[in-house]
Amino acid sequence: MKRYRNSSDELYGMLELMEERFFKWIPSKEYKYYLEESIRLGKEAGRKFKNKDLIEIMKKDQVEVRYRTEERNLNPLYQMKSQICFEKKNRYLDLYMNEIKKQCNSVKRVEPEINLEWLKNLHIAHEFYHFLEFSQDQRTGELLKPVERKGMFRTQKVCLQSVSEIAAHSFAKEYMGADINPKYFDCLYISIENKSYFEKIMNNIETARLLVERSLKNEYD
Repeated sequence: MKRYRNSSDELYGMLELMEERFFKWIPSKEYKYYLEESIRLGKEAGRKFKNKDLIEIMKKDQVEVRYRTEERNLNPLYQMKSQICFEKKNRYLDLYMNEIKKQCNSVKRVEPEINLEWLKNLHIAHEFYHFLEFSQDQRTGELLKPVERKGMFRTQKVCLQSVSEIAAHSFAKEYMGADINPKYFDCLYISIENKSYFEKIMNNIETARLLVERSLKNEYD
């Protein structure tokens, strides 16, 4: 897995895009557009908030930061480490510290320079991007053109949700001054802790690499 540590933001973005519910609706020639635009939006926002106290900004908007310690028994491929809720009367950012500690202990085997405080702040930065989406009432998918599927009687249009995750990773990377896409740490954690999924992760990464390579070379019709 470590050989992919310096892989491009486009590759890790493609991994997110491949998990999109409407991925099959996306024309292959549009992969480049969705990857580049969502990465750009996240990076630009990251530059804007660089060196600012993200928690204080959220608190000013009545977002409570909660450090949770309960165990989370979820799908091995998706261990929740943080989440944000931004409703009119219910606003909070949950940091599941046990999961973040587990992730830290795992990735340190391969990336010994990583520490708990840094990883916690990385998750805060990721969720802060979603806070921006919610507080401004404008999701990343709404800023990009919708995908279309033509039916017999009408054309259905939908906004992609995965581009929010791509942008959030891009924001966190820029804000933290990291040289590695945050998605790498998720993949590394899963590959270490759930070895039965290692081959699946490697296959997904290789598929993403080939799709990105073709997309950036404009090899799609």
